Formats: sequence, structure tokens, C-alpha cells
Amino acid sequence: MLINVIAGMIIPWIFSFFLYKKYPKVIILLYPLGISIAFISNDWGFDIFWLVALFHDNPSFSALPFNLGYFPFICSLFVYLKLKKIINKTAACYFRFSYDKYRICSCVT
Repeated sequence: MLINVIAGMIIPWIFSFFLYKKYPKVIILLYPLGISIAFISNDWGFDIFWLVALFHDNPSFSALPFNLGYFPFICSLFVYLKLKKIINKTAACYFRFSYDKYRICSCVT
């Protein structure tokens, strides 16, 4: 559980603080959204899809550090990268499928 707290909550909070210093609007607006999406998806997943080695009666308690740290940080980081245009149109085009047989995407020549 200590590794979950360190890797899932403490380290992402440190990176989130640095991201907050650069672009505070992203963290203020999207960190709570990332937390709510993480809690909903993990509670739904623990009931239906995956099993966790339980240390407590509540299976969601094992994922609490990740719900409060890692998943909201990733949500904020992706929006930050998109706003700063680090992910541009050409790089995103490689992930789309095309009808052209020999090229990955028709927009890349």
C-alpha cells in the first residue's frame, strides 16, 4: 500500500504542482473532473471487470491513491499538451486509418 501511495499519489502531485505553476487553469478545471471520472470508472470496474487483492473490506480503497493522483494528472497533462499544441495535426494523423493502401494517412505525404 505504501508503494501505491508513493507512485500513485505523491509523485503525480509533485508533477501536478509544476504543471499548476505553468498553466493553473488546466489543473483547476480538469483535476476535479479527472478525479470524478477515475472514481466512477474504478467503482464500476471493481464490481464488474477486475479483481484486486484486498487489504480492506472496501475494494475501492486500494485504488484511492491512483484516483486522487495519477489519473487526474494524466487528464490534466493531456489537455495541457493539446493546448500547447505539442500534439499537432501531423502527429495525430498517424493514428488515424486511411483508405489509401500504401500510406498511413492521406494527409501525410
